[in-house]
Amino acid sequence: MRAQRWRWRAISALVTTSLLMIGVPTLTASAADGPNLAAGRAAAASSAHAEYPAPNITDGNASTYWESAGGNLPQWVQTDLGSAARVDEVTLKLPPSWESRTQTLSLQGSADGTSFATLKSSAAYSFSPGSANAVKVTFPATLTRFVRVHITANTGWQAAQLSELEVRAAAASSGNLAAGKTFKASSSNGSYIAAHANDGNRASYWASRENDFPQWIEADLGSSVRVDRVVLRLPDGWAARSQTLKLQASTNGTEFTDLTASKDYRFDAAGGQSATISFDPTTTRYVRVLVTANSGSPSAQLAELEVYGPATGDTQAPTAPADLAFTEPATGQIRLTWKAATDNTGVTGYDVYANN
Repeated sequence: MRAQRWRWRAISALVTTSLLMIGVPTLTASAADGPNLAAGRAAAASSAHAEYPAPNITDGNASTYWESAGGNLPQWVQTDLGSAARVDEVTLKLPPSWESRTQTLSLQGSADGTSFATLKSSAAYSFSPGSANAVKVTFPATLTRFVRVHITANTGWQAAQLSELEVRAAAASSGNLAAGKTFKASSSNGSYIAAHANDGNRASYWASRENDFPQWIEADLGSSVRVDRVVLRLPDGWAARSQTLKLQASTNGTEFTDLTASKDYRFDAAGGQSATISFDPTTTRYVRVLVTANSGSPSAQLAELEVYGPATGDTQAPTAPADLAFTEPATGQIRLTWKAATDNTGVTGYDVYANN
């Protein structure tokens, strides 16, 4: 009888590969060396010498330049892309004929031109004629409208200087990899369950138990996939608030590692009640949001948790494994065998389900 029961389970087992599935791209953007999104766009600065105004950084002429006024640092210059764009690279230029110099600077981004977040931390960048006095700076893809260069030092002059600020769009993104997937949370407050963060309805939301931080919510993507960005949303019309949180990832749902450091993220009307968090691409199955504080409520809250990855990757499914068979090496044990699946890039593993 025991053997009969095990045989039925073996025959009914469903063997599938744990393949890397990337959704059909729903966002279109130029690759990193594509068009300059800042070309001809409006520009502004903390100050400017009368002969060297801010608009020179977007005029496409490397011989004209912006220079801050007064001989005091720090200073900044920025461009308005006209609308929010997902970007991950800027090129900074000085006139090609200038002598070498080093400027210490950081990059900042903003959705509204008022509240800025760091895109790239401060570092010293060398401009030299040998590299056409151009510097390329990359950073995790971020959705932003305003891109600012904040300069704190310049070895070549007692002012901040820049002839061109070029901004490149990030590569295309996948669709929302969490759409239709299973969500769970550390706790829920009444009817504000975890599934509300994945129902496509901004008016519904998940809320954790009150006065009991930290709390978390996570998405099971179904299999390990390549991810590099998460978008968190709250309901439209809510009062502004900040939530302190970090992102974590796991391949097995038990052991989690940090994707990002914990920090405050502001949700307000100007930012569309959303926060976009980019990080280095990683392959994972579970994506968790761990919340430790909320200025607007004694609980963690999310209306939507969206997960995105690069559009490129393994998009061709492997063949189905064949000739499933089993043996019983000992009482209460079962051994499954099958012919390996084939794939254009390689098979990473198999998921085995019993009683399905």
